[in-house]
Amino acid sequence: MRVRQRPLLVALWLSGVALDCSYFGTPPLHITTTRPGCVVVDLQHFGEYVAGITEITLWVGSTREIVWSATAPKGKVAWIATLELCVGENSIKPPMRGDPSPLDCRAPNSAQSFMLRSDTLYAIEIVDPKYRRRARAEFQFDARSS
Repeated sequence: MRVRQRPLLVALWLSGVALDCSYFGTPPLHITTTRPGCVVVDLQHFGEYVAGITEITLWVGSTREIVWSATAPKGKVAWIATLELCVGENSIKPPMRGDPSPLDCRAPNSAQSFMLRSDTLYAIEIVDPKYRRRARAEFQFDARSS
């Protein structure tokens, strides 16, 4: 009787690839322009599964001055699919799809809103506890957006 080991090897290889993609990779982070002056920060896995987020930070790319941040209390996770940011004044709790309720959102000087400009490069970073590394992306609004 001959034992087939190939399916076992394939299963081990696939589990190693999955581990590498999640543990050693970065959380999904895609930025798209949805309408003039607005971007959507998409945090979904495979375009449909929400991400478990513990921290989001938005800063000016050149100076690293924090514009807005959101942090979940220790042991809590916010389940977020997308976040929308627009040129001009944004609420301290910008529109988010999913369950952002655990997040404590902050702007500098305890303001209730924050401003985004069309002529500025921004960077956003997210932390998903399932991943070892943070995801980071940069974006700039179209100059015609202001």
